Amino acid sequence: MKDSVILLASILGCLSLKAQNTLYKSENAPRPGDKIIKERISYFDPGEKGDKKIWYFDHLTTEKERYELKYSGNDSLLTGHEHLTFYRYQMQGDSLLITGMENRTMIQKSYLPELSVKYPFRFGDRFESYFYNVGEYQHNLDLTVSGKSIVEADAEGMLIIGEDTLENILRVHTLRKSVSEIKIPECSYMSEDSVTAKLRSRPDSIDYRIANDTLVILTDTYRWYAAGYRYPVFETIENKLIRNGKEEPHFRTAFYYPPDEQYYTLPEDMENLLRREKIEAEKLAAKDSSENESVIPKSKINEYKLSGNKAGGDLILEYTLTESADVEIALCNAQGQLLKMYPKETQQAGYYRKEIKINGSIFERYVIRFIIDGQPAGEKIWSE
Repeated sequence: MKDSVILLASILGCLSLKAQNTLYKSENAPRPGDKIIKERISYFDPGEKGDKKIWYFDHLTTEKERYELKYSGNDSLLTGHEHLTFYRYQMQGDSLLITGMENRTMIQKSYLPELSVKYPFRFGDRFESYFYNVGEYQHNLDLTVSGKSIVEADAEGMLIIGEDTLENILRVHTLRKSVSEIKIPECSYMSEDSVTAKLRSRPDSIDYRIANDTLVILTDTYRWYAAGYRYPVFETIENKLIRNGKEEPHFRTAFYYPPDEQYYTLPEDMENLLRREKIEAEKLAAKDSSENESVIPKSKINEYKLSGNKAGGDLILEYTLTESADVEIALCNAQGQLLKMYPKETQQAGYYRKEIKINGSIFERYVIRFIIDGQPAGEKIWSE
């Protein structure tokens, strides 16, 4: 067993963490002319939703595939090009709509566009969108694709990537269900008439098909956005087939959009440059403010550590107080979920040892946090 204890001097803690990121059109909408790099990485569990989350990505496994994502068009009509596929978008007011796609095997054009995001978009925001696309498959078959998507800003917190920390993270979850129909064209490409399309694109018609079709495609996508960067930092995609009501795995993948790549490949992104400068100024001001405050806590606690046996599900916390103090202790997992809380208790100077029962829960990382006399007094990560 390895007892790895790392002092986190740069974060406020799993209880007092504040992440306040909002997606804005000026800062997060895709722009014509932008080119960014996506690195394919091994898939990982996106974790639970909620606030004050801490995501640790300190062991990224790159699968040696790098994709270039580039946008062309104008401020109203955009095309995203990646991996031999073109994705069509339309900016309508503060809404970004998905209006179609095209690759070697299929073409889709939206009769009823899908709403991708509505700006501004902040933690807790949620919307539903129906879509109906018509097109062709393999150049000689008529294709219709209809479905429903639910988009929610479901989590916020901070990302730790190796030695780097990104605060003010907003995670956006898109759950998409779709059904397809392929048939021999009766007349010509996209031969479905407007009356039929109008009836089949009604929400009740789409809901009925999703509930009753023999094959439904479910796509679960999570994207992590950092304040000061236009495009997401991480993205996971999981695709499942619902065949006659039963789910079966299809494929899943994940991508890393390196922040440094975004910084250097988007040199004219003035909105995000100013946002990053503002964040840095606020951090420096907060640091100066905290240094000027007369706080006691840090000097009252000495040599604290967390150890244990993950297989057994129990942890041992040891610490020493140099003088009497009011002590609060919190144990969280790596996602910021509170596992155990010891409420405020006045303790005398001396050595303390606590056995923490976590009911068989096993995580890769644990975070222990102290509050001494009402002030954060330190935080450490433990891994076996």
